[in-house]
Amino acid sequence: MKKSIISILLMAAWSFCFAQNKGEIIGQPDSIPVHIKLNQPVKSLDIRELIMNIIAKHSDRNLLYKTKKGHSYMMSVTVSFNIEGKIDTVYFSNNMSSDLKAIIRPNPELIQKFRSLRFTFPQYKGKLAMFLVIFKQEGDNVLDYDSQFLNGFNNLWPEFSPKDSNTPIILLKSYLNEFIIRI
Repeated sequence: MKKSIISILLMAAWSFCFAQNKGEIIGQPDSIPVHIKLNQPVKSLDIRELIMNIIAKHSDRNLLYKTKKGHSYMMSVTVSFNIEGKIDTVYFSNNMSSDLKAIIRPNPELIQKFRSLRFTFPQYKGKLAMFLVIFKQEGDNVLDYDSQFLNGFNNLWPEFSPKDSNTPIILLKSYLNEFIIRI
């Protein structure tokens, strides 16, 4: 009895898997066959993820993990693209707090890491792409206004070089970076 139930289940599973690989729904003889595309379109590369991964590898995580509960940091990142769609310059928030500067360490080495990327972004050719970043502890839903948060908010807009001052700006969706305190 058990063997027959297992055999029936295996045959049903095999026919289901076989039907999934067909890519076609077979109906009555008078119906029109419908083809199903099994391949999903490739999503374009999210520039925010790429930039934040570079910042995360470059930053001082130990200082970030020492952030008190209720404290969070806000900054903006603006990426300037050349006419080929490659990263030319990266701007950070103007007058970033000293705590956030110590964590992020925005220096020429970090900018060189951005420039060394081999990716091109045709959708941003000759433009600036700007997005906001909020660093906060995971699960921390209380905001302490005595922290550097309001200072970060007031100084979000970066100072652009003269060559980028008249370049079109694309505002991207904000990036929430929730970090876990290591114990």
